[in-house]
Amino acid sequence: MDAKQINLLKFMQADYQLYIPIFQRKYSWNISQCNQLFNDILTVGRLNDNTTHFIGSVVYMRNNSDFADVITQRMIIDGQQRLTTVTILISALALYLKEHPLGEDKLNYTDLLVYYLTNSHAHGENKYKLILTNKDKDTIIKIIDNISSSDVLTFNLNDSKKIKDNFTFFRNNITKDNVKIILNGLKRLNIIQISLEQYRDNPQLIYESLNSTGLELTKSDLIRNYVLMSFPPEEQDEIYNKYWVSMEKGFEGTNFFDKFIRDYLTVKTNHIPGMGNVYNEFKSYNYEQDDMLNLLKDLNNYSKYYFAVAFGKDEEPEIQDALKEFNQLKAQVSYPFLLEVYKDYTELKITKNDLITVIKLIESYIFRRLICGLPTSSLSKPFASLYKSLNPDDIVTSLEAQLLLMDAGKRFPENNEVKTNFKKRDLYHSKNILYLLSNLESYKHPKNYLNFSNYTIEHIMPQNQNISDEWKESLGENYEAIHDKYIHTIGNLTLTAYNSSLSDSSFKHKQNMENGFKDSPLFLNHYIAQVDDWNEEEIKQRAETLSNLALEIWPYPKVNEETLKKYSKKNKENNKLTLDNYPRLEFSRNLFNTLNKEILSLGKDVKLNLTKSYISYKITSNFVYIKPQSDSSLLVHLIKPFDTIEDPKKIGKDITKFNLNGNITFSFRIYSLNDIDYAMSLIKQSYDYLKSVKK
Repeated sequence: MDAKQINLLKFMQADYQLYIPIFQRKYSWNISQCNQLFNDILTVGRLNDNTTHFIGSVVYMRNNSDFADVITQRMIIDGQQRLTTVTILISALALYLKEHPLGEDKLNYTDLLVYYLTNSHAHGENKYKLILTNKDKDTIIKIIDNISSSDVLTFNLNDSKKIKDNFTFFRNNITKDNVKIILNGLKRLNIIQISLEQYRDNPQLIYESLNSTGLELTKSDLIRNYVLMSFPPEEQDEIYNKYWVSMEKGFEGTNFFDKFIRDYLTVKTNHIPGMGNVYNEFKSYNYEQDDMLNLLKDLNNYSKYYFAVAFGKDEEPEIQDALKEFNQLKAQVSYPFLLEVYKDYTELKITKNDLITVIKLIESYIFRRLICGLPTSSLSKPFASLYKSLNPDDIVTSLEAQLLLMDAGKRFPENNEVKTNFKKRDLYHSKNILYLLSNLESYKHPKNYLNFSNYTIEHIMPQNQNISDEWKESLGENYEAIHDKYIHTIGNLTLTAYNSSLSDSSFKHKQNMENGFKDSPLFLNHYIAQVDDWNEEEIKQRAETLSNLALEIWPYPKVNEETLKKYSKKNKENNKLTLDNYPRLEFSRNLFNTLNKEILSLGKDVKLNLTKSYISYKITSNFVYIKPQSDSSLLVHLIKPFDTIEDPKKIGKDITKFNLNGNITFSFRIYSLNDIDYAMSLIKQSYDYLKSVKK
């Protein structure tokens, strides 16, 4: 790696081509970023001294296969937003100077074109100094080509909107009064040029450490770069197009990509990463898998499950409807569980009816808890491990049983609890009130589709505290208490397409007016249309009817005591971990047994400690962690600081930065019995270290 400060224009003038790898995000600076850069250039351009302005770093990878007779390429790792923006500005300047030359002895537009935008002796795409990706590339080339053309520059829908808008911004802000200031300011821009050597430097580590002033990268941006940089440059385009681009398109326009990767890691590790730690957790998981291509294929497969679960993208209309209805609850906490169930469906392990039943069951569970004021956020851990507790031969019954066996805080509310809360709670201010009323309505005529976006929530008894004399008469002498008690409860809420027309009118007027309750085709309004008045008794009666209907729509599972006892007993047995809980151990059982015996012989104070994630050994705390691998090896982690371990064979890797379990620093693999003696020499160092620390 070679790093040095350099003038930006000198950097751009060099005789090579800079290109943005396909996996880098698109050009994304908007007008505000361009305006800030433009003002910085004007500020430094007005100075008469030797002041310069630093705009950040540019990191690129040198290609070791360069030849003198072709344009050499440099792959940009970081800094593409700044380089692209300056290229757009110089292009706008060139067109301005073409139309408004400064004079024969001054800089002209061809100088800008030849020095900073093109390689004059090259042809085809090689002649452009900067090559972007997709639409960005085509649009910037169109602009640069137009500089030496007599045609009028026009844009269309196929052009990059960001590049078009920013180019237009610069064009509109370059004037005869500031053009020389801009040119002077550009000459004063400096960067830190960081040059990496292919196959020797790790561009990802440098990329992560840079404190860029550009737009913040999402976790999925970082992971994409990390994944694709792990492959040779000549394979990156194919890998990106084959496995990553479909995920980007699927999540385009949403903020779900990072959430998907978190849920994927939850499924794979049985641990829920914090959103801020998703990137580090992904790197840690990849390190344990040690096979990036298979990991990427698996991630791509799970993205398809996620598109179905989160967006209802399934070929079966019934599954689409079930998932879209479920997602109205915004219960994303359940996605790790539903991903695994949907995967079973795609692999034909369960039927379509099984899948729909599971979705409806989770919907009932979530909804009943919402009605009872029980938080959904507390269910993240139960949903992360729920799938593993199911019986694959009877997924529906086992799910019903496991949900009913949840402890009090995670309980599946029974009918009495739901009914009481359903009738008495303020449901108007619930974020799910439209979901609730629309489902009550649709249940009575499932084949007649209604577009509920045209409907609003209507209070039958008006919200207005200053109710009219007619309403006071309807409610009786305790009208104030009745109004306060029932105003936002389910008995007093309905749907209407004419909310503003109904307003604070009397009950009789709301009932008999044009498009009033008597004209309404909705089931929810049938009872309201038939009664003579609207008072406490009518509100309570309607609430009773609707609460009974809700128990049908969101039912409580029917599981006999014998089945519940069976799963309760099974849960207790599963909570007692044994070596049989590690399925990959079957590939290396003999190797593990030998290592286990050696570790336990280190001292009488050494104890085997089984957790869901690792097999570990402890004195007062763990000093070695073992994770069986699918390739028959054992992955071993130690806690002694990496740089203090004597490892003459250099088999260890420094994994301190992954912050695994808070104190793991050293990692290596054991492949055969021949590795045991050397492995024990390393493990004993960790054992001795912990004993010395505890003293």
